[in-house]
Amino acid sequence: MEKVMWFALVNNVRCEAAPSLIGCCPVCSQPMIAKCGMQRVSHWAHRGKRNCDPWWEPETLWHRTWKNNSPPAGVILRDERGEKHIADVKKSGQSVARG
Repeated sequence: MEKVMWFALVNNVRCEAAPSLIGCCPVCSQPMIAKCGMQRVSHWAHRGKRNCDPWWEPETLWHRTWKNNSPPAGVILRDERGEKHIADVKKSGQSVARG
C-alpha cells in the first residue's frame, strides 16, 4: 500500500499537499508528490512505493479525524537505534502520539 503523508517540506516549510507543489519528505529528504484529487483526501506520497518509516500504518478516516482535531505535530522522533519516525499528534507536555 502506498504511504501517504499529511505534511511535506516545501522550501523547508511544513505544508499540506496542494496542486503543483513539490515537497521533500521530512524523514528521508526524498521528493514527495502532492496528490490532490477527488477520490481521496489530499496528501503527499513518495515516488513509487517507498516507505521510509517502518512504524508507518495505513491512515484511516478515524486517524485523519484525530489529526484534524489536534494541533499538527509532524515531530520527527529518533528511536533508540537512531531511526527517524513521525509523530502525528503532539499531546500536552512532551508526549507525542504515533497513529
